[in-house]
Amino acid sequence: MNASIGGYFPGSPTSVYGLSKTTLLGMTKSLAAELGPQGIRVNSVAPGVIQTRLAGYQTSGALAEERKAATMLRRLGEPRET
Repeated sequence: MNASIGGYFPGSPTSVYGLSKTTLLGMTKSLAAELGPQGIRVNSVAPGVIQTRLAGYQTSGALAEERKAATMLRRLGEPRET
């Protein structure tokens, strides 16, 4: 499951997107608890800002620089990395 970092920090202007990703995080935890005793792993990936059309408003200008500064690698992710 691709949960996205939006699940950890939901808010405007993508509140519905964040809500859906928060739901995926909860589902991952619930399924892991339920299926773990049977030896089944359940994982999700929550990448940071990825340079896509959906994240276009975050991947250019001053906001992009803020997003980069908030990451350990000081850069935005690329689609091929997810």
